[in-house]
This record gives sequence, C-alpha cells and structure tokens, in this order.
Amino acid sequence: MASDYFTRQYERAVAAGDSLDVLFDEQRMPFDSIEKRVTDLLDLSGRRVVITGGGGAGLGQACANRFAGLGADVALVDIKVDAPGATGSLPQYAGPDPHGVAERVSAKWGTRAFGIHGDASDWDDIQRWMAECHDKLGGIDVLVNSAVDVAVVDFYTSSRDDIDRSLRGTMAGPMYASRAVLDYMVPQGSGHIINIGSASANTPTAPRNLLYGTGKSWLASFTKFLAAEVISQGIRVNGVNPASMVRTKQKIPAFNDMWFYALMRNQLGRYLLHEETANVVAFLASDAASAMVGEVVGTDGGASL
Repeated sequence: MASDYFTRQYERAVAAGDSLDVLFDEQRMPFDSIEKRVTDLLDLSGRRVVITGGGGAGLGQACANRFAGLGADVALVDIKVDAPGATGSLPQYAGPDPHGVAERVSAKWGTRAFGIHGDASDWDDIQRWMAECHDKLGGIDVLVNSAVDVAVVDFYTSSRDDIDRSLRGTMAGPMYASRAVLDYMVPQGSGHIINIGSASANTPTAPRNLLYGTGKSWLASFTKFLAAEVISQGIRVNGVNPASMVRTKQKIPAFNDMWFYALMRNQLGRYLLHEETANVVAFLASDAASAMVGEVVGTDGGASL
C-alpha cells in the first residue's frame, strides 16, 4: 500500500467483509460491444445532435458532416447575419449560414438537418433555441459547444468591451449551453457534451493570446469538473483542443506573428483540416469512446509539445 492510511482502510474493509464485486455492474458495463466491430460502435444512427457555431464553413460544418455521415440528425445553431457571404470576425472566414449548411448536409447524407438562428452566448436566447432544437430533433443526445467569440488583442490595450465579449464568447456561452441542455439530458439519463477548446490553452506565450487562451484553458477545466458531476446521470463530457485549421489556400490567414507562432508550434509541419478534429468529436460521442470521461483530446498536430 502507498501509505499507512490506505493500509488501515484496506484492513478495515477486509474485516468488514467488503469486496470489489460491486464494481462488476452488469447493467452498466457495455458487454454488448464485445462482439461488435469498431465501425459498428461508431454508428450514430438515430442520435440527435446540436452543434453551436454550426453554420460556419469551418469546424461547425465539418462536425455536421461527420455526425450526419454516421447517421445522426443535426441542428446547427449560429447567429443571424444580413449577408452570409460577408466577412466574419476573422478575415479568412465568411459569415455563418446555418440554413444553407443544413440543406447541404441533409442532401449529402440523407439525414435530417436543421438550421437555427441563435446566440450561443446569451442565456435567455440559449433557452429559446435549445428548446427549438429539442422540438425539431425530438430530443437531444449530443451537444457540441463549438461557437466562440473573442477579441484578439494584447491584454494591456484591451477595453472592457473586449474583455466582456471574450468572457461571454469563450466561457459563459459553453457554460450556459451546457446548463440548458442538462434539462433535457438528465431526465432521459443519457447524453454527451463535447467542448471545443484550443491548443491556445497550452501556449500562453503566443502573441495576443491571453483572452482566447485563458478562455480555452478555463473550458478544459470546466470540461473536467462538469464531467465529474454529471457522469452519475449517464452523461459523458469530453473536449478537444484543435490548432490552426484551413481547407483551401484562399482561407490561409494573413502572414503575421500570431499565425506564424501557431504554425511554428505545429509538429506535423502543416495546416490541419477541420475534418481531422471533427473525426475525434464524432468519435467521442460514439459507443467506441464509452470509457472516456472528462478527457480533453489534443487534435493540434503536436502544438502542445
């Protein structure tokens, strides 16, 4: 035993006639998975998935395609903009179009996909659109907290608006949405919450990274604390930490010290595809990941090394 304390506790348990048989819970252990292929365990047919930030051309869309491709129905929540083709908060991204993405996803995979306009950082609006997602899908089995909003500035020049916006967009939003979805997951005794973090959580020396990196570092801790609380309700919570992702040369960010630093840390020596992170997100919601609780998986190409 590691210490006299544990030795005494063990001896006390033996004297009381205790055993570890209680852990062999046949009702909770996934014996049905033993004879299945891993591909069978990855089947998400019938699952009902809500993805915040799901109307963008990047990770939200990639996650929608991965879930739908595995048989799930998806609701894609994103803010409403006057022109979906307009520039987003970063110059390489166009504005969100949840309805357009949902239409393409449904046509490609033959599953149900819904676009829903909503603010993933506003408590009251989250209650509204979460209920709408529940009604359209007929329930919620998976929540992917992918939406983010942050001011990319040096902290010493940041304004109160920059800080408040970043707190809402990286911390309050995922917490609000997670709280809201529990009203639907707890009664059914099952569910998955997957938080999209960032390799920035592990790179505090990156330029203009304090607000974003701090928010994503907090999200990793929130993932673990929430996982510990709700696993007894049958709800698994995990997260992923991706790094810089692009799909085409036209989407490569302008050359500057912030993006140079991000790529310099990447041990693969290349940009990552959004689909590479979406693969892991879908995996975490599948039966193949049944033993994973409170994990934050790096999909950052080794940027944290």
